[in-house]
Amino acid sequence: MKYLAIILSIVIFLGCNKNTEPEQLEYKMYISSGNSTIAIGEQSEITLQILNIPQPVFGMSLQLDYDSSIIGINDSLGFSNGDFFGQNAIAFAKEEESKIYLSFSKVQGESPASGSGKICTITFTGITAGSSLVQFLYGEINYYDSAGEIIPMSNLNYESIEIIVQ
Repeated sequence: MKYLAIILSIVIFLGCNKNTEPEQLEYKMYISSGNSTIAIGEQSEITLQILNIPQPVFGMSLQLDYDSSIIGINDSLGFSNGDFFGQNAIAFAKEEESKIYLSFSKVQGESPASGSGKICTITFTGITAGSSLVQFLYGEINYYDSAGEIIPMSNLNYESIEIIVQ
């Protein structure tokens, strides 16, 4: 009986000593693609996504860089808005000299965006054989609150993607 009480005490003690630290969430904005290797003339659709944004945002602006001699934006399908900022989101996209300028905003009076979601989709077409890194320009990414003030996001990671044209 004494041994049973000791074993039971050990089991209870070990069960109570589990690590109760909160799980570390991964915060990132990344580019994904279902097809990152394409032929000349084929299309590759990339999606900008955000995962577990550490604080709510009302809007954002950013720039992407790519090699426009390897891939080009398809004019008819080039850009579509995602679900992260909601159905009524205001979005602007402009392509110029191997850079894509993007801005997104909620409509005044709506709650800020938070959590995870798809920011937008961009469709590229293969122009010539080679590879192009589609990457975020880190100094050109800003997040805003509803008053238009910049929200610092120092703990957000960014992942780019390479598109290969064969």
